[in-house]
Amino acid sequence: MRFVAEVGIPATYLLDTKCFIQEWFTSYADNPAEGIQPKYWEVNYSTGHIIDAKCEFISEAGIKLLSDAISEKFPKIRELILGENFTRLPLSEEIIWHELEKSSVVYNNQPMLIEPCHISVNHISIGQYFDFLDKTSYQPYVDRNEGLGFRKSQIASPGKKAHQWPVSYIVYEDALAFCDWIGGRLPSEVELYRFFQVYLTARKSFEFTNSNWTPTKGSNDEIILINTPWKQSHILPIEEMIFQLPADHYDIPFPSFRVCKDVI
Repeated sequence: MRFVAEVGIPATYLLDTKCFIQEWFTSYADNPAEGIQPKYWEVNYSTGHIIDAKCEFISEAGIKLLSDAISEKFPKIRELILGENFTRLPLSEEIIWHELEKSSVVYNNQPMLIEPCHISVNHISIGQYFDFLDKTSYQPYVDRNEGLGFRKSQIASPGKKAHQWPVSYIVYEDALAFCDWIGGRLPSEVELYRFFQVYLTARKSFEFTNSNWTPTKGSNDEIILINTPWKQSHILPIEEMIFQLPADHYDIPFPSFRVCKDVI
């Protein structure tokens, strides 16, 4: 949202307004009200007459409450302009892909053939998954079972980079729904293994080591997940990286996922 003040007002007036907005966000973050639970806010002002306030998790009622408070305390703020939601991150710009070439790899002592595909370098992030939720009618499993809005209230953490962290509280069907939305699929165990092998051999590393859902069923109808290694020596032996969870598991160890797209 953008607050527009009268032209020519002192910079101290804008600074006071900025501090008021920041304190307002902080007060409701510490004591949330219905529809008002601000997170990830940023407030800046220019040397002209503009104050930019970016914030997540604030309803229209919350915006009106803030606007009324500013109008009362700072009458020289004349206009409020609403912009795009802070959480909306363009997927085409945010997902970084790594291309796996057609190759053979020994996996669990078995020779395997990998067809060309692209795998997301990073786990799907909080911001990317919220973008999916904002643009579709999909209701995550945890919200259907714990209450609407549970995911956002649990996994959102204050901080400018929090939207880049791997999304968690993700059950198997949630991961599939996101993959379908962008025309992809979950990468297989061997594709992930090869990707980790190639990426780490190039002396690159991963910022996060969260687990990854795969499309493979294990014993007792559970789903196989594979952990992200943080250094090359951790990709062998592969058995130490693999575990199983029920398809509807979303709590500790908080499963995440990557996306794969076939090369056509």
